[in-house]
Amino acid sequence: MKEWDVDIIAIPMGFASSHRAINDAIVFAHEKSKVIFAGAGIQGPNNPRMYPANSPFVVAIHGADGNGTNMDFNPLPQTGEDNFSTLSIISRPEIEVSYTGDHKLAYGPHVALAVACGITAELLKYVHHILKLTDSDERKWLYSSDGVREILRTVSTKKDGYDFISPWLVWSVDTDAKTIRDLFTAIINTRKKQ
Repeated sequence: MKEWDVDIIAIPMGFASSHRAINDAIVFAHEKSKVIFAGAGIQGPNNPRMYPANSPFVVAIHGADGNGTNMDFNPLPQTGEDNFSTLSIISRPEIEVSYTGDHKLAYGPHVALAVACGITAELLKYVHHILKLTDSDERKWLYSSDGVREILRTVSTKKDGYDFISPWLVWSVDTDAKTIRDLFTAIINTRKKQ
C-alpha cells in the first residue's frame, strides 16, 4: 500500500486467530482511510467469522448465489453487525468437464471478495463523480471502510439474514442522477451530524 496508494485492499485469506503483522498492516491501512475487505469464512455456519474479516477495520464479505441466497460455506450472520454478501459463483469456461461443453463452476468467498471489490470501486467512482467532492475530509471518509459500509448498506437488501449487495435495486434505467446524488449527499450529511 505504501508503494501504490490503492483505495481498496482485498485480503483473500482467513485465520482462526489474529496475526500481528497482518493486524499492523490493517491498522496502518485504516489510518490512511483505505477500504479493506476480507472473506468472512469457508467453514460453514458452525464456525465463527474468520480473521481478518472479524476486525472492526475490515468489511467482511459473505457469498451468495445470483439471487442473494446464502451459500453453505458462510459463517452465520452476526447480530448487530454488517453481513454483506454478493455473488460467489462464476463459470470457468476454460475448464471443460464433458464433451458437451459444460463448464466447471468456481465458487467461494474469494469470488465474492473480487465481486464486492469491483462493485465498490464502481460505486466510489460514480459517487465521487456525481458529488464532485471538494472537501478532503468527506472524500477521505467516503473512501474508508466506514464510508463504504454506509454506501453498501444503502445498496443492499436483506436476504437470509445477510445484506445482499444489489445496487440495481437502488437505481435503474429510470433513476436520475439527482435522486442518486441526493441519496449519497444524505449519507455524508448524516455522518457530519455524528
